[in-house]
Amino acid sequence: MIGADPSLIGLHFYHTQLSSIDFPLPEKDSYLIAKARALKIPAMYAKPTALITRALSLAFPPRRTSPPAIMLIFRTLPQHEWHGDNFTGERKADMKELEDRIRRDGTVKPGNVLKVDAFLNHQCDVELFNKMGAEWARIFAGRRIDKILTIEASGIGIATIVAQHFGNVPVVFAKKTQSINLDGDQYTSLVYSFTKQKEFPVIVSKRFLTFGEHVLLIDDFLANGKAMHGLIDICNEAGVIIEGIGIAIEKGFQNGGKELREAGHDVASLAVIKSMDGEKDTIEFA
Repeated sequence: MIGADPSLIGLHFYHTQLSSIDFPLPEKDSYLIAKARALKIPAMYAKPTALITRALSLAFPPRRTSPPAIMLIFRTLPQHEWHGDNFTGERKADMKELEDRIRRDGTVKPGNVLKVDAFLNHQCDVELFNKMGAEWARIFAGRRIDKILTIEASGIGIATIVAQHFGNVPVVFAKKTQSINLDGDQYTSLVYSFTKQKEFPVIVSKRFLTFGEHVLLIDDFLANGKAMHGLIDICNEAGVIIEGIGIAIEKGFQNGGKELREAGHDVASLAVIKSMDGEKDTIEFA
């Protein structure tokens, strides 16, 4: 097991894998490319990948010296836990209040659609959002969070309240439509919507995501994970570090959460739905 200090992990990799490898690209580009590749490496080589990416970012900060060929280190990485930053793998969220609220005020519609507009994504229960923010702050305690990134529109209200629990950091939300107000260079990704049966762009101005920043991703729902993958693509393009992903409600019977965790992302879902029955209007939580 490697020590808890992330710089020691990076140092271990440097001495065992990186020091003899030549990566003849511009230094900043090589750092970005290697990090993007690392996040997409098969999960069989290392879990959690996001933890290792974070460790490398601390051991080799984004400056004039950057780590070459990060891809190759994952094949020799032992399984381990991280205790120094309160990271021990997946952590069970404690939000029974959210589950109770879903049971009381949520409605299951045909097609496995869960309607929670009474408190989450149309009318917003600010007191509940505060408790959700406190729970994510507990889960991600000790992490460096420079900004919170979400996607319009339903994630904005939650993310704004959550930011207060991380020192009032800025909230950036990806826009789904291009407008004259969205000028300058942009990060973009395409997201497929199953409800609308089409792809749409998600856009963030390059002014609001800076290379090397540490971000927490927040959203109201996680089902197939397409929207979250769009945000992750933008983060990879920007060269920012994803410290974790906070989800209010995860549909555990769909593959989005599983795929994100297998890719190494630290996903904290406050309520995970095991099954829903529209005819009986029942919800079972994991």
